Amino acid sequence: MPRTRTRTNPSSDPHAVTEAVIYTRVSTSEQVDSGLGLEAQESRCRAYAEANGWTVAGVFSDAGVSASGIDRPALNAALQTLTRGRILVGLKLDRLTRNVSDLTPLVQRIEDAGAEWATVAEKFDTTFATGRLMLRLMLEISQWEREVIGERTSAALQEKKRRGERRGTLPLGFDVDEHGQIHDNREEQATVARARELREKEGLTLRQIAEVLTREGRQTKRGGKWGPETVNLLLKPRYLETIAESPNR
Repeated sequence: MPRTRTRTNPSSDPHAVTEAVIYTRVSTSEQVDSGLGLEAQESRCRAYAEANGWTVAGVFSDAGVSASGIDRPALNAALQTLTRGRILVGLKLDRLTRNVSDLTPLVQRIEDAGAEWATVAEKFDTTFATGRLMLRLMLEISQWEREVIGERTSAALQEKKRRGERRGTLPLGFDVDEHGQIHDNREEQATVARARELREKEGLTLRQIAEVLTREGRQTKRGGKWGPETVNLLLKPRYLETIAESPNR
């Protein structure tokens, strides 16, 4: 049952909300029969907004779209409407994202807009102190996971470099010489760092990052065009572990 509250003056409470922006998503048609269809999600989100005295300012739906990455048409549109006094409402956290690595840029965009965030099923709501605490814990866990993966990735790569192994195509940021030894490519590593900066600090979409990298004259590993999928590879925590498992060539 949604929690009710006493309405407060938005000018005196930075977390006060008057309008809700609803976001719904389904990845497959089967979810319509599982109670997670777009209409069912919207209905429950509307009930949550009504119980809290919020006017629904808009409903945005991504149909047939997975939760991999946050570069989704309707989600981007919903995020662009957020301002102070508005809250993004989804039925469940996995409607917004399933990837821990996407949590930080998603939260950054919501906070930069001065807005709040709630999911109905988990009773997660940043207009409450408890919800904000939960969010901080989620972000800390996200950061911890990235650091642990980074340490494992670095150790694995250094071992490959120590043994002079080259397996398949090297990721952006590394080159191999005529003796099969792996070496850092500082220019390419700067491109990886730039992509992550655009995502984590500026909250750009994958497509927007691709446009920036192209505009700045940065090259892909094969000299091709930057696109959302290419950029997404750079943002994966396990990116440096993408060296293929094929024999040396």
